[in-house]
Amino acid sequence: MNRKFLWRYCLGLILIPFALNSFGQQKTAQITDKPGVSEKLETVFKKTYKDAENPSWYNLDKNYLVSFTQNRQKSNVLYQKNGTRIYHISYGTEENLPQAVRNLVKSKYFDFNIKTTINVNQHNRNIWFVYVEDAKNINLVRVEDQNLQVVDHSRKS
Repeated sequence: MNRKFLWRYCLGLILIPFALNSFGQQKTAQITDKPGVSEKLETVFKKTYKDAENPSWYNLDKNYLVSFTQNRQKSNVLYQKNGTRIYHISYGTEENLPQAVRNLVKSKYFDFNIKTTINVNQHNRNIWFVYVEDAKNINLVRVEDQNLQVVDHSRKS
């Protein structure tokens, strides 16, 4: 059940930017592989993410999604055709948290283990979602600008 919980949230977090970008529109997103990414777009990506491994490109409506691994973290970046980044989402563990975010989470959840981290960068916002758990509880907390908010709480069965 814990894995189901985690995957639902991960899927939800992946889909949030798509929903925000298409709110009020009546069309369905079409994802295709082998999109014919321009050389300019590939150059922007390679310059920004120099250590990216195994990039896979997809055409998402009029935009381009690239999935890759960097520093043992899986990432997704959505670009406009002109190379403007729409968002970047990365998935990691406690070791990927900035020290200030880790300290804030641990100050409230000192007896909990940090299991998974998700970092969302969009529109000059840097938001961390952190899954913490102890023997009886699983919490999803959101950290933005040193403000911590509990997004979800569930008890283990």
